[in-house]
Amino acid sequence: MRFPLIMPISTDVFLNTFLIDAVCVALIATIGIEIRQLLVDKKNRVYSYFNSLLYGKDLTEFQKVSITFVVTFLSAFSVYLLAYLLFGLGTGMLGVKGSKINKFKFFEF
Repeated sequence: MRFPLIMPISTDVFLNTFLIDAVCVALIATIGIEIRQLLVDKKNRVYSYFNSLLYGKDLTEFQKVSITFVVTFLSAFSVYLLAYLLFGLGTGMLGVKGSKINKFKFFEF
């Protein structure tokens, strides 16, 4: 299997890399915000699930922050891994100085 899976979107163009990274960051932030919102409502299935895993009557503020941090961290790892597999995002950081990989273009015409 060759990587990246989607070849027409090149990550050696600055604008493409910026847009792909912006989409990744927006997706990660959305997941973090939504998880936090789900932990506010005590009747929600997500709240009930985490409340059954952790001891106590209700989730404390520290537990909510910890759950949100862990879920956001794992989602960030997953989103950037998916971006690497689909677009090759981050492969430019693997090149040796002076190689063709580091010939970064700002715009491609």
